[in-house]
Amino acid sequence: MNTSHRLGVGPGARPRAWSDFLPGRFGHRGPGVSRAAAAAAGKAVAGVALLAALATAIGITPAHAADPPTVQCNLADSRIGESSGLAPSARHPGVVYTMNDSGNTPDVFALDLATCRTLAVLHVSGATNTDWEAIAVGRDDAGNSAILVADIGNNFGNRPQVTLYRLAEPATLADATLPATSFGLAFADGQHDAETAMIDPRDNRLYVASKLFGSPGSLYSAPAQLRTDQVNSLTKVGAAPDTSTDGAFAPDGRSFAIRNYSDITVYSGPGQQLAKFASPGTTQGESLAYSADGKSLFVGSEGANSPLWKVPLPPEAIPGGPSPVTVTNPGARSGTVGRPASLQVQVSGGTAPYTCAFRGLPAGLTNPGGGCAVSGTPTTPGSAQVTVVATDGLGASAAPATFTWTISPTDTGTAPTISGPGNQSTPAGTSVDVTLTTSGSPAPTCTATGLPAGLGIDPGCRITGTPTAVGGSQVTVTATNTSGSATTSFGWTVTAPPSDGVTIANPGTQSSTFNRQVDLVLQVSGGTAPYTCAAKNLPAGLWLNPFTCTITGRAWGIGSFGTEVTATDRSGRKGVVTFGWTVTWL
Repeated sequence: MNTSHRLGVGPGARPRAWSDFLPGRFGHRGPGVSRAAAAAAGKAVAGVALLAALATAIGITPAHAADPPTVQCNLADSRIGESSGLAPSARHPGVVYTMNDSGNTPDVFALDLATCRTLAVLHVSGATNTDWEAIAVGRDDAGNSAILVADIGNNFGNRPQVTLYRLAEPATLADATLPATSFGLAFADGQHDAETAMIDPRDNRLYVASKLFGSPGSLYSAPAQLRTDQVNSLTKVGAAPDTSTDGAFAPDGRSFAIRNYSDITVYSGPGQQLAKFASPGTTQGESLAYSADGKSLFVGSEGANSPLWKVPLPPEAIPGGPSPVTVTNPGARSGTVGRPASLQVQVSGGTAPYTCAFRGLPAGLTNPGGGCAVSGTPTTPGSAQVTVVATDGLGASAAPATFTWTISPTDTGTAPTISGPGNQSTPAGTSVDVTLTTSGSPAPTCTATGLPAGLGIDPGCRITGTPTAVGGSQVTVTATNTSGSATTSFGWTVTAPPSDGVTIANPGTQSSTFNRQVDLVLQVSGGTAPYTCAAKNLPAGLWLNPFTCTITGRAWGIGSFGTEVTATDRSGRKGVVTFGWTVTWL
């Protein structure tokens, strides 16, 4: 075992990592737990994880379109059955490393990224695979490339200390036994299960994300230099997605990505989200790595012959990408002396976080904290020309936006009135833009209840969005100012989208009993085969095979559901069917 005492910034380290400015996994067995016991404990979870991944992959799209994911290759090596991490080689272009998780041999597999063929198996001498969960490539004390394996799983909360192994990345890829240096790690705020460990390439600092089911985890930073002669404390520096299963830094270190079973979230720094989008549906997705150009991700899964997907990043997930910093001009503003006023300027593009500089604000209004919000109480009537300049986290600035802000003398005010638009009917998936007429002084602001899912209302009484679920609701809009309030109500029906030459035969209302097997084949016709199907509002425990349009599983979500299925043919034409589904105990 190597007795080196430090893992830190060696020769060749790059400056300006964001760390320079800093002030369990379910379904896997932990130490001392048999494979049979783990299988019994996690049997239901594999199905839930698969459901979540498939449903989310069908229903979530990035804010800006990217090329669709493609299967790069399949991990056909029978020795790799529980791939739980992925890291690109620093010495061998086109090579990635992976490993199996808890209870397997302490081996690292070098794979050809183009074919997933195993090129070499590196046996880590003196190491134990208690619960290996992540792998990364960083540097050793001399600045040479090193492979880092994180034994950080803690499903059962019985590991007050976890371990990071470091081994030199070999110059030649061949089966070998390599010594490792081990570093003890402990979370400063108590024990946590974790599956994500990543290295910032700019300063070689280690980051670990905890894993919580159904709740956000946390991101932790290791010391700048890890020591072998003491336990290294992991300090919380921000939030992480729920159920985090792997993560990696981009090659330039300006962003990092963390995945769970259904989504991938990209950050420019702790708590600074750039983008969130769906991960391809996999059995149990637990690996992620960046491509060499930083424009795509590779994501994998546990399971025999599991696919390795290539996922192009949307533009907003790449710092300094093609999207420039832009300010949305808020338009003419008005206010009244003595009445509180506020404004949130909308900034997009570039790299968050943003700051804004304002010139010419009316007396009494300020820009607290240098953000992009204005607040205060006007003190002097008049008209002001206000200019705002926004700057992103990398120093890029938007073109100035100028608008007028007129402050009127104090008035006594008049009660608001509001006129409804009448009953509305909108096909699901069709954009909505409806503005209600109001009057009153000062100008009233609006709120609403009962809006269909996917719609929202702004303070100016403008309803916008795209309804997502078929059904009906009663909408009530309230206009309020300092002199009172007024309401109006109307119905809003969301209908199924019109058929586009593709038809799904309605199976009628379905009834299922808790935990009983369901097999429902939906008949699709018209258009041009093959078809791809997607579902919304399925009872929990059921999932739709997108290629056979078959709903299967064991329903365990008790209640009544309005299920919607969409079929898309090879030309992009769609057909939709909706039907009820009731699940009872007996």
